[in-house]
Amino acid sequence: MKPKNNTLPKSKIIKSKKTIEKLFKKANSLHKYPVRLVFSVEKNDENGYKTAFFVPKKKFKKAVDRNRIKRLMREAFRLQQNQLNENLLYNLIWIYTGKKLPDFHLVYKRIEQLLKELKSNGTT
Repeated sequence: MKPKNNTLPKSKIIKSKKTIEKLFKKANSLHKYPVRLVFSVEKNDENGYKTAFFVPKKKFKKAVDRNRIKRLMREAFRLQQNQLNENLLYNLIWIYTGKKLPDFHLVYKRIEQLLKELKSNGTT
């Protein structure tokens, strides 16, 4: 048996502005400080997930800081993406809501908690 691939390819990143706007209008939300998850789950022919990561410019003026936080969130999600049900299509937007630069352990733990909560809500 081949081990599960833990990559996060570009094809899994949400790039469409329309999709993002639709998600913010219709989707559900979960929050574990300092990470918020906006999501929708669909039973579809397509399986897997599409995701995006946001850090507000208002709270982090320097692009270096915003990019670092996004990198931490991407890595934490990449390592835990196998917790998602493969029979559903997920649209996930991860938003960092904190005011200080986090360490990887905190981000990892919050994303883990949000994925467990997403699972326990009966959406997987």
